[in-house]
Amino acid sequence: MRLRPHHSMCLQFFVGKGYSAPFNRKMSETLSLPNDTKVTVTFGLDDICGHCPNHPDGKCTSEAHVSEIDSAVASILSWTEGSETTLVEFIARAEQDITRKGLLRKTCGTCSFMEICAPLAEGKKEPRT
Repeated sequence: MRLRPHHSMCLQFFVGKGYSAPFNRKMSETLSLPNDTKVTVTFGLDDICGHCPNHPDGKCTSEAHVSEIDSAVASILSWTEGSETTLVEFIARAEQDITRKGLLRKTCGTCSFMEICAPLAEGKKEPRT
């Protein structure tokens, strides 16, 4: 499965409120895959993007914005094009190194789904010491 870096964040917080019914189905299906499903990081359209209504004619209408979020996530997680991992690790690394460290707004602050993700992320943050 090919996934963009920002989807490691989306998959953590998905609660059925996506762009469309087909998109929501794909997110749910992805979360139902076996933990050891191979994930290859990509910075272009991925296996989830194909179900997003923001990519008519095979081009993302939000590419510049999405690329910024991808870059922020990938930078923290040291992912490059073609990095390989498992689905469970893809999500867990983002949770551990971004969400629990309170970096959600740094990576995803401009995302339209922040109002959904931010409250969910608060419960995952590590306490300050």
